[in-house]
Amino acid sequence: HGSVLSGSDRQPRATMWDHQHVPHPSQSPLSWDSQDYDDVQIDLQRDNNGFGFRVIGGEEQGIPVAVGHVLPDGPANGQLQVYDEIRLVNGQSVLGCYHTKVLELIN
Repeated sequence: HGSVLSGSDRQPRATMWDHQHVPHPSQSPLSWDSQDYDDVQIDLQRDNNGFGFRVIGGEEQGIPVAVGHVLPDGPANGQLQVYDEIRLVNGQSVLGCYHTKVLELIN
C-alpha cells in the first residue's frame, strides 16, 4: 500500500498506489473482474510537470478510478499503463471515491 507525499512533505518524491490494469471504460464496470489482476505498488518522482499521467473515472462517472493518459517523457512512463485502476493513494482506498477526491490525494 503506497502513499503520495505531499502537504508538509516538500520532497518531490512519491510512493504511489496499488493499481491494476483494467479494461477500457467503455466496457461495463460490472464486467470488470479485479481478481484477474495483480496489485502492484509503484514509486514515482514528481518532475516539473507532475507525475506524468492523467486520472479518469470516479464514483460520479460510474467507473473505477484509472489512468487515462501517460506522458511519454513523464515519471509514470514505463510504470503505469492507460486504464490501470488506481486502488490506493497515500494508503487510503479510493474505491468508490469521487474524481476530485482522488486528485486531492495525489497532489
